[in-house]
Amino acid sequence: MTSASTTSATDTKAVQGEQYTYQIIPYKKSSGQKYKGSAANEKTMIRMKQMNAPTLKNIGSRSVRVYWKSAKAAEGYQIRYSLKKNMSSSKTMKVTSPQQLTATISRLKKNKTYYVQIRAWKRTGNGTACGPWSSKKSVRIRK
Repeated sequence: MTSASTTSATDTKAVQGEQYTYQIIPYKKSSGQKYKGSAANEKTMIRMKQMNAPTLKNIGSRSVRVYWKSAKAAEGYQIRYSLKKNMSSSKTMKVTSPQQLTATISRLKKNKTYYVQIRAWKRTGNGTACGPWSSKKSVRIRK
């Protein structure tokens, strides 16, 4: 970065599922010299790509089958669903197998529209790294 007003950066070469460690080191140029400040704490991150929106199928009995494509380096998936388009008051399901590419959401309300999103996750040394939520898909529960 070259500007004193820059407050963010993007690593365009980061690979999905790989772990990266970043550190911020402030510096100042004066009279052709570069002076470095104290380094900030390191931040370790795992890059997870945004998934495509899932495919939804109303299978009756107030249930919906959710289908998705696998995500590279994922250890599992999270599915969230809500009656509200802004996803407030959403409920979340966790899929713990990267090979499982379908799930069933049941006990839904008849004649209501649900919005569904999905994201990949992976375990890290200090917790779980999640990708961003996919775009929303909607389904109306008719049966």
